[in-house]
Amino acid sequence: MMDKPTMIIGIDVLHMVGRNKLSLVGFTATMDRYMSKYFVSSTSKANPKKKKIQDVTFSLEPLFQKAILRFKEINGIAP
Repeated sequence: MMDKPTMIIGIDVLHMVGRNKLSLVGFTATMDRYMSKYFVSSTSKANPKKKKIQDVTFSLEPLFQKAILRFKEINGIAP
């Protein structure tokens, strides 16, 4: 696996309940062949009506795009 440009990605979602009704997404991706340098980002989405928790999957595409572009910038090739 290490002989090809490889990116390992981790994603976690937290849904707060109660009065805040906030969803958070944490995103990390490896940036080097030794899996020792990382791209890290997060995003959040509050529900303005505060009746139910928002789906945050809409936030994943921009996080993936940023990670891939950063990987390409560092390594000269996309994963």
